[in-house]
Amino acid sequence: MSYRGRLIFPKLIEVARLDTAAITTAGDYDHTFGEIRSSNRNRPGQPRSVPRQETLVRFKAQIETDSFQRLAMGPMGAVPGSRIVCVAFAPELEELGLLSAETRQCLLKNTDRLHAVYEVDESLIVTVANPPGFFATQVQPTGFGFGSGGYNLVELTFEGRPHGTTGGGAP
Repeated sequence: MSYRGRLIFPKLIEVARLDTAAITTAGDYDHTFGEIRSSNRNRPGQPRSVPRQETLVRFKAQIETDSFQRLAMGPMGAVPGSRIVCVAFAPELEELGLLSAETRQCLLKNTDRLHAVYEVDESLIVTVANPPGFFATQVQPTGFGFGSGGYNLVELTFEGRPHGTTGGGAP
């Protein structure tokens, strides 16, 4: 008998999945560097625009309260170094088509963006500001044992990132 488990304090989270196939079709995806090409169509001195084609998906997840409570002190997504850790139930992700049937790997990936958090009755708790946004930086299997049924939870870590390019260069 395998241990299935369940979430204790579930919320609904809405994640904007980056559609790399649509971006590739539009010619805005760089396969060499594995990233979206930024556009230089803006005026000098203005931020570059980055085309994002996204699909919204909503599923139950438990938000680790310590990371969420720290964000309650400031505007969502505007606290430097902020992060939210969510735990989702793998069988539910599988039912929604977010877990590969062949490999059982989660199809959510880094660069997917946390869009909103809802109560289970679908009443809105918070919409995440974008920019700066919260982007997935880690998607990993976890859970009670890795027995014959495999893992039963997926841990998603979303971190706040500044909008635009970073790095050196001449002032």
